[in-house]
Amino acid sequence: MKKVKNRIIIGTYEGTSREFAFVKPEDPSLESIFVYKSCSRYAFHRDRVKCQVLEEHVGSSHAQGVILEVLEPEDKEMVCTYSKIGGVCCLVPSDIRHNGVIFLTKKQAKQLRASGLEKSDKALFSISRANPPAVRLKSILGKAGEPNAEVMSLVLTSGISYEFDENVIGESLEIPETVDCAQAAARPRVQGQAVTIDGEDTKDVDDAVTLRINEKGNFLLGVHIADVANYVAEGSSLDSEAAKRGVSVYLADRVIPMLPARLSNGICSLNEGVDRLALSCWMEIDRQGEVVDKRIEETVLRVDKRMNYKAVTAALEGKSVGYEEFIPMLSRMKELCLILAKKRVERGAIFFDMPEAKIIVGEDGEAVDVLVEDRTIAAMMIEEFMLVCNETVAKTFQSLGAPFVYRVHEKPDNEKITRLKQVISYFGYKLKGGEDLPDAIQGLLNKSNETPEASIIARLTLRSFKQAKYSPVNDGHFGLAADYYCHFTSPIRRYPDLQIHRIIKEHIHGMSSERKIDLKSRMAFVSESCSRTERVAEELEREVAKLKKASYMVKFIGREFTGVITGITKFGIFIELPNTVEGMAPIRDMADHFEYIESSCQLRGEYTKKVYTLGDIVRVMVEDVKPVMREINFRILEKPKESRSNSRISKGGAKKRRRNFKESV
Repeated sequence: MKKVKNRIIIGTYEGTSREFAFVKPEDPSLESIFVYKSCSRYAFHRDRVKCQVLEEHVGSSHAQGVILEVLEPEDKEMVCTYSKIGGVCCLVPSDIRHNGVIFLTKKQAKQLRASGLEKSDKALFSISRANPPAVRLKSILGKAGEPNAEVMSLVLTSGISYEFDENVIGESLEIPETVDCAQAAARPRVQGQAVTIDGEDTKDVDDAVTLRINEKGNFLLGVHIADVANYVAEGSSLDSEAAKRGVSVYLADRVIPMLPARLSNGICSLNEGVDRLALSCWMEIDRQGEVVDKRIEETVLRVDKRMNYKAVTAALEGKSVGYEEFIPMLSRMKELCLILAKKRVERGAIFFDMPEAKIIVGEDGEAVDVLVEDRTIAAMMIEEFMLVCNETVAKTFQSLGAPFVYRVHEKPDNEKITRLKQVISYFGYKLKGGEDLPDAIQGLLNKSNETPEASIIARLTLRSFKQAKYSPVNDGHFGLAADYYCHFTSPIRRYPDLQIHRIIKEHIHGMSSERKIDLKSRMAFVSESCSRTERVAEELEREVAKLKKASYMVKFIGREFTGVITGITKFGIFIELPNTVEGMAPIRDMADHFEYIESSCQLRGEYTKKVYTLGDIVRVMVEDVKPVMREINFRILEKPKESRSNSRISKGGAKKRRRNFKESV
């Protein structure tokens, strides 16, 4: 990273819960800048700022600077709880990264109460950067601690839009609810059995599949994606809003869609028994998994059966679920899935088998259960078909030299791989580097599979990877070991897919040289914007999941569980329970003085000589839960004899503990 001393830089102000913050420069080659909040000029978390770098901060790798100017509007929207501290009315920001409590004058408090605000209400405010700040109430979310109020607090804090304005709704109402007969007649109709396979509660269905064996004995796979671009015109209010959102956000208790429900659940959803317009990618795939021929075209199709993962898996196991007439095709799909997966493994793609949580939410918004979802063969089938389709589309348009949006994943930095090698060595594992790095990583994951440290090894490996992102330049996908990759298959919920559909349709109908030049600059903007909105959406999804998990664990305060140590810091030990709920055991509550050994990620007791290591199995009690703060505190009771630092537990036992939460209560 380049040094930034004595420079003025533009960046994003990133607050913390403490008395300092950081400025992340817009230039990715520059280091983050350490800033004391007293030198922030009333900047709020995520503000764009102008920062002057003064000197290297003693004891830190970060340079130190001051904020010269906040490059944002005067007012900032912020979610706060109306409270009292020492008899003085105040607003407590929900996001602890903001600059502390905002104390109100008596006049301000009186005006807010007159607007209906009561103590402990959580609300959205407009707050100025003055001292004292001007405060304006925008909307009351509910009482602090109420499920909907807390989720909406996180949504609003993220900056993600959750309502559509009148222009967007108005445009959506002008779109017909049925396919235009003339448009349908002008397109080839998809023949054969067409099915959709999704989760049981999916409402926006954007992909259907067909499969048959051709005269050569090869598979003819058709992946048919909703033609959303036919209804969302470039430059329209619908398009502008979709571009701003970038992605649909799937929270534990709700979905914040990229497009209004009239489109995402209606004319753009491949619902059973009705005509829908689509973009179809036809692939002839041989018995070794090679795509030997392909065709991409505009089509019309009618889905014969809407299926779900659970029922398809049951049908393939010979159970009667009403899919009898589709069994031959589903069996061929399973066969092709296994061929494609085998081919991906052989070329070096990396598979992570990490447990995924499904949070069950009641009508009142409270979490009633947290389960671990099993990976089904039906889900694998659809995943493999979407992967090969995305690769085929990307390869096709790379060869054409057309403006495009690729999904790229760069090779990990050498320093991070070196750090990974160091940490896993304490588990007895080795990792080779060089050109065979993907194979070496997959070997590591396979070797650790179904051991107590399996999820830790997988997490450590993931953390060593760079984030996948969108790019107008094709740099390949390291994790998938793919030379070409894009996102084509979900235009209802991802804007890059919608943009790719437009490019494909323009290519089919003819694209001028001037249009190509215009699209190239447009693709750079779309790639950067959608990479950013994707990260914001993922953070919101994680925070809401943590909120719901913490809310669920309140009922278990005082109960004991067995968990695995997934993280160690100088201030605490992070422990994951078999249902993926994670909490921390603070070191300050442990009956010893522990030394933190960063190189091996261990804690060693000065008096008891106890050693805690990543992957250790520990017995814990739920000590305290603060749902609003998304915090769960554990107290470690004991380290069972089968702990990682003593000996490995059996493979079957590890799997049982990972899958079955209730048995450990």
